[in-house]
Amino acid sequence: MSKVNIILIALIVVIVGGLAGGYFYMKDAFAPHRPTPQSPVIPEVPKVPVSQQPQQGGIKKFKDYAELKKFLEKHISSASDYYGGLSLMRKSAPEAMPMVGAPSTGIGMQGVSAADGMGGGGGAPANVPAEYQPMLGNVTVSATVPRLKEFLDQGGTILTIGTSNSLAQHLGLPIKNHLVEQLEDGTERPLPREKFYVPGSILRVSVDNTNPLAHGLEDQVDVFFDNSDTFQLEPNAVLEGVRPVAWFANRAPLRSGWAWGQFYLDGGVAVIDATVGKGKLYMYGPEVLFRSQPHGTFKLVFNGIYWGASAGASATMTEQTGGK
Repeated sequence: MSKVNIILIALIVVIVGGLAGGYFYMKDAFAPHRPTPQSPVIPEVPKVPVSQQPQQGGIKKFKDYAELKKFLEKHISSASDYYGGLSLMRKSAPEAMPMVGAPSTGIGMQGVSAADGMGGGGGAPANVPAEYQPMLGNVTVSATVPRLKEFLDQGGTILTIGTSNSLAQHLGLPIKNHLVEQLEDGTERPLPREKFYVPGSILRVSVDNTNPLAHGLEDQVDVFFDNSDTFQLEPNAVLEGVRPVAWFANRAPLRSGWAWGQFYLDGGVAVIDATVGKGKLYMYGPEVLFRSQPHGTFKLVFNGIYWGASAGASATMTEQTGGK
């Protein structure tokens, strides 16, 4: 390559580079002005003396049941609050009012040993004002279960969710834990976590929507399942007035989330309608009210409250009229 060609190539490179640099310079020069970003100004929050700040907690006194009911209706903001209100009002409410069991009341079906003392959790007795001391106590098998049985026998309705499903065992109903395995010696034990673990997932169950408890539901519904109770009915269950309302109909009910060993659920019962004396016991394995979120299963509880109250009232009326 001659010196002339080298010089020409160098000139071309210089000219092209200059044109490119000029283009980008002019582009920036004529571009819209962009202000330099600045840190946001955070307004100073005025300090409020503690004496002027809104106070939390405290104990509100009610002169009678009507005032308590009015207060609850005004401040209820969710379904779970509503059911809590029903439990609070049970003592003064009409006899037909259903009693709703909270998930923390009692012992569940999944292998927890039965102890006489249950419930509690209301803080140290010494921290409770003296006027409320007589109201303290625990839910116990020896004292509480017989009263619940009496309530059912007289036509009352109880709804149990979570660990409060243990009431069925204490009442001697033909219901067992479905999630068990048989050992070599013939005994059963709850499935260990390495074989079954379903935390906070959505599963599908089949529904008997001819049962009043499932009125308004399709023949399948998704439920929130969090290592929840899953029941197994004894062969004589139906003859003793214990009927399945919702159950797992296949080996893969998972809809969302994850489910280790989900095939163990196949054939297990999720919701039960049990007749006890003149009353009703409705049992829910899945978290049908979880944080007031699973609206698709609210009807199972609403129907239990409505139908349970109606059934209790009907039983009372039939007894008073001699069956006419």
